[in-house]
Amino acid sequence: MTPGEVGLPPGMNRRVKGLRRSEVATLAGVSVEYYIR
Repeated sequence: MTPGEVGLPPGMNRRVKGLRRSEVATLAGVSVEYYIR
Protein backbone atom coordinates (compact mmCIF):
# COMPACT_ATOMS: atom_id res chain seq x y z
CA MET A 1 0.00 0.00 0.00
CA THR A 2 1.08 3.55 -0.54
CA PRO A 3 0.45 6.46 1.84
CA GLY A 4 -2.02 7.98 -0.63
CA GLU A 5 -4.12 4.79 -0.61
CA VAL A 6 -4.73 5.08 3.13
CA GLY A 7 -5.28 8.82 3.23
CA LEU A 8 -1.83 9.91 4.40
CA PRO A 9 0.21 12.62 2.72
CA PRO A 10 2.85 11.18 0.36
CA GLY A 11 5.68 12.82 2.26
CA MET A 12 9.19 13.48 1.14
CA ASN A 13 12.38 11.45 1.66
CA ARG A 14 10.85 7.98 1.25
CA ARG A 15 13.29 5.25 0.30
CA VAL A 16 10.53 2.82 -0.65
CA LYS A 17 6.96 3.24 -1.88
CA GLY A 18 5.30 1.48 1.06
CA LEU A 19 4.24 2.61 4.50
CA ARG A 20 6.61 3.20 7.38
CA ARG A 21 6.39 1.05 10.52
CA SER A 22 4.95 3.92 12.52
CA GLU A 23 2.25 4.53 9.91
CA VAL A 24 1.24 0.86 9.86
CA ALA A 25 1.14 0.74 13.66
CA THR A 26 -1.02 3.87 13.80
CA LEU A 27 -3.47 2.50 11.24
CA ALA A 28 -3.64 -0.82 13.12
CA GLY A 29 -4.18 0.94 16.46
CA VAL A 30 -1.12 -0.55 18.15
CA SER A 31 2.16 0.86 19.40
CA VAL A 32 5.23 0.82 17.20
CA GLU A 33 7.01 -1.38 19.74
CA TYR A 34 4.20 -3.95 19.62
CA TYR A 35 4.13 -3.91 15.82
CA ILE A 36 7.89 -4.50 15.63
CA ARG A 37 7.63 -7.55 17.87
